[in-house]
Amino acid sequence: MAIVVRDHEGLRPRQYVLLGVILTVLTAAELLVSYSGWRWMPLVTTLIVLSATKFALVVAFFMHLRFESSLLTRLFVGCFALASVILLSLLALFVLDLR
Repeated sequence: MAIVVRDHEGLRPRQYVLLGVILTVLTAAELLVSYSGWRWMPLVTTLIVLSATKFALVVAFFMHLRFESSLLTRLFVGCFALASVILLSLLALFVLDLR
């Protein structure tokens, strides 16, 4: 049985710096939104979207998911989407229940 090793190039230092800048900007946006005084639902929705974006960037680049087979990528994205739907459904259930 042969083991197949695919050699891939990682990110260059400049790309890591760019990714760090993007993650910093997203974090600053989260802070601005959290102190904006928005109503509860737009605030939480925006924070969830920003957090999911940061999570996807970290997983794609730092965990090298973009270099793996497409099956692993689809499996991860599918599980992430399912968890997100469950989280948002429970959030909506309890928010609507409190009113």
